[in-house]
Amino acid sequence: MAETRYRRMQPGDEGPAGELVGRVFGAQVAPWFSAEGVAEFLRYVEPEAWRQRLEAHPPAFVAEQGEEVVGVIERRFDAGLSP
Repeated sequence: MAETRYRRMQPGDEGPAGELVGRVFGAQVAPWFSAEGVAEFLRYVEPEAWRQRLEAHPPAFVAEQGEEVVGVIERRFDAGLSP
């Protein structure tokens, strides 16, 4: 297994990060949300939404194995974390 590296999210990571978070959300969390809630969350992880937050918010971080993004964490202004 490749070594896992952690780093700040950079421009260009939005697509892989959003795809990973959306896929995990869809498999593990979405069944408990309404259709409206699922749609709202998926808008939150679209690449353009990530870009806007990266410009305005505290940093997000990714975990990589090789060239693949395998984890994402985003710090929020209220000191909470977003997956």
